[in-house]
Amino acid sequence: MSVMVPEEQWRKHADDLIRLATTLVGPSDAEDLVVSAYVRAVTSNHWATVRNERGYLMRAVTNEAANHHRARSRRRAREQRAIAGQPDGHGIDAADVDALRLIARLSIRQRSIVWMAYWLDSTSEEIAADLQISRRTVDRELERARQQLKKELT
Repeated sequence: MSVMVPEEQWRKHADDLIRLATTLVGPSDAEDLVVSAYVRAVTSNHWATVRNERGYLMRAVTNEAANHHRARSRRRAREQRAIAGQPDGHGIDAADVDALRLIARLSIRQRSIVWMAYWLDSTSEEIAADLQISRRTVDRELERARQQLKKELT
């Protein structure tokens, strides 16, 4: 197994990581999120023993996206408490519903799997290796995501 220095890993995987992050958190936060996840991954004590660097980095981006969404949710809750009693104006009516909003309702894991399945055309086995989860989990989460999207669209 050849060992790549972090800069070579960045050049090799950055585009895919940024595309994944864009799907998970949007274009305005994607690059910062990827840089944070990448630095955290390659400076961890586990990096030297990682066998599937791409998978490790994909998982790191997915985990960082989950942290990003948790922090954003906490911030929104604080803001809502601060303006309690005022109408929030954030209701979603039928005209607002579009594919991006539906996908945003999926869990981070489901969004990652859907993105990899449809945009990268990855197999369940490839997705499982990249996210370091079982193929069965990939299949189950993909089916749940499809069912949720179908339910929202009907």
